[in-house]
Amino acid sequence: MDYWRPSIVEDGVATVQIAMHVSLNDENATTGWFQSFESNTPWVTSETVWTTYPGESVERIDGAGWTKQKDIPKGDIYMTDPQYSVYWSDEPTTIFHDMPMRFFIGGETSPTFDVQTSFIIDNIKSFSVGWRFSVDSKNSGTFYAPKILKNNTEFHDKCIQKLKPLKE
Repeated sequence: MDYWRPSIVEDGVATVQIAMHVSLNDENATTGWFQSFESNTPWVTSETVWTTYPGESVERIDGAGWTKQKDIPKGDIYMTDPQYSVYWSDEPTTIFHDMPMRFFIGGETSPTFDVQTSFIIDNIKSFSVGWRFSVDSKNSGTFYAPKILKNNTEFHDKCIQKLKPLKE
């Protein structure tokens, strides 16, 4: 783990900065990261996060919204279908970093973001890390630091099985 930096919640905005990298003995291995998340905030962009209220909690593929792979359609409906699984990066890498954000608009439901991040070597899961946060009010949040997971959700595992091999 390179770093884990939860933000101070201000005006309802919460972010987490996370970075990890892996050193390998096998320089010929093809490596990448896969990430899924469960959130009660529908698919948001940097523009819509400010006006989107929490709703049903849904597990999704992270990265499907911005991949360069032409056969992966964009939009929330595709992010919930394992056949559209994509690696976090379109190119092989041992480095992972993310900075998700959620916004508390008001109401009785806190926006949540519950993540599973897996390191993949030659299309086989090596290990997974879980981490999460919620925005509880305009000035408070709850942050759970990353930990190694013994098991992933069924959805996460199905998505990893559907990943297409990365090309060097």
